Amino acid sequence: MESTADLGCYIEDCHFQGSYSIHQQIFDQGITHSRPQLQRNRRNRILLYPGSFNPPHQAHQELLYQAFSRSQDLNVIAAIVILLDDEDVAQKCQGSRVFTKDQRVRLWRGEYVPHDWLWVYDRSVEEWGYFRQRLTLAICRDGFDIGFTVLLGPDHIRRTFPPHWGAWDCDEILVGNAGRVADFTSSHGRLLRIEDCEDWEAVVENEDQMHQRALRTVAWCPTSLNMLGEKAMSCAQQEDPSMFGRLLKECLLEYFEQLEGVKVCHRKQTPKQWIRFIPTTGDPMHISSTRIRHLLATCPREKLYKNLRSLALHPEMLRCIFPEFANIDSMKLWTNRVKDLRSIWSFKHTTTQSKTRIAYEIGRVCFNGWNVPEVALLLLSFKNRTSGHNNNNRSARSSNEI
Repeated sequence: MESTADLGCYIEDCHFQGSYSIHQQIFDQGITHSRPQLQRNRRNRILLYPGSFNPPHQAHQELLYQAFSRSQDLNVIAAIVILLDDEDVAQKCQGSRVFTKDQRVRLWRGEYVPHDWLWVYDRSVEEWGYFRQRLTLAICRDGFDIGFTVLLGPDHIRRTFPPHWGAWDCDEILVGNAGRVADFTSSHGRLLRIEDCEDWEAVVENEDQMHQRALRTVAWCPTSLNMLGEKAMSCAQQEDPSMFGRLLKECLLEYFEQLEGVKVCHRKQTPKQWIRFIPTTGDPMHISSTRIRHLLATCPREKLYKNLRSLALHPEMLRCIFPEFANIDSMKLWTNRVKDLRSIWSFKHTTTQSKTRIAYEIGRVCFNGWNVPEVALLLLSFKNRTSGHNNNNRSARSSNEI
């Protein structure tokens, strides 16, 4: 019986269920990459990161990266991003642009290249529940232990407002302040006790477990050297006999640094439920999806991409999803097209202030999530128009209508 198994193979089988025509690789399996491995005789954890991500941004990515890399003592082997359905996002972001789930998935993935340990789930939240059941049963059937831990932003946990325990069917919660300041941290950085929870405690990993983890980490080195040639391994040992010992010490030092400042608090009366805080390694990034949507609606097109580069996740994908955001030239092309159409309209009308207000109101009420001034311009440009080439005999409609 094998002591390890490829998590990606289980996910692929349970997600695509034999539909190999749409089969996609879940994790990278290139020669320089190591796919997440299930290990026997210990709990293997998958980190769930649910949210609207309307749109995803760099602080989302940074929080996920820090939570994953600084929870290896829990044997977190992979992470899955779960995007809320379009209806839920629309309800949460009323009056603002709503990116479809397909668009948000593309913005998370970028130019789709499988990640070492991250997968973006692209189906509905309801389907997620069934998929998780299939995945858990398949893994447990082969004798591996699997668990799920949820990652939340600090806006979901407040000092006087404890989290919804059991959210996403998880008893274990990770939270970090990479994107924004947490409500339960003092001005001096001290963690304040959360209602319904015990005091915060420092996370300390067992030294033997840490040593075993370091040994597994450096195990790639001999394999990689052997791939370079039969003599590569012996030559490396001759040149630097202490190489592997030094690598081992470096790994141990890195593990101690990863756990610096990491703390956990347990729920009163239910110790199996806990919150683990991952402090950011720098200052909070203070990036929000609301800020990005505001830029998309208000920023001059020639400056938009430059302003988004330090905020959005894969801003280059916005060019593919919304070509009008790429540059000002596309807007000029659209304006020239309107000018050409005007030349064949059967008659002209002036545009009054009242009609402009009506067009704005139509854009605001009927085109939720669109750029209101652009919708108004479109409506006013084509109001009461018929083609002079094709409709010479058609009578004009009342000039009082839009």
